[in-house]
Amino acid sequence: MSNPYPQSLPSDPRRNGFSWRAAFLGGAVAIAASAFFGTLVSNVTLWVLTLRGLSPQEAYVALFTSTDQVLIGHAVSVLSNAVGGYAAASLASFLLRLT
Repeated sequence: MSNPYPQSLPSDPRRNGFSWRAAFLGGAVAIAASAFFGTLVSNVTLWVLTLRGLSPQEAYVALFTSTDQVLIGHAVSVLSNAVGGYAAASLASFLLRLT
């Protein structure tokens, strides 16, 4: 009776289900999008708070102690990571179609 289990792992890196290029692209997109949109949301919030008459020091205290701002920051991070994951999956799919 023949052995149904392979004696060695496949040597073809395309078949092991992992693409370094896709992983690095996804990570870079997630980090860059999170940094960009997190900074944008924080700056807009500070701008709105200073327009309401708060001093810059009071605006920063309100920014970092606000539950709403923390939740918005987490939502921005989750969406940025989702975009990074989508970019990684798209590139991995594209690379597999090329082969």
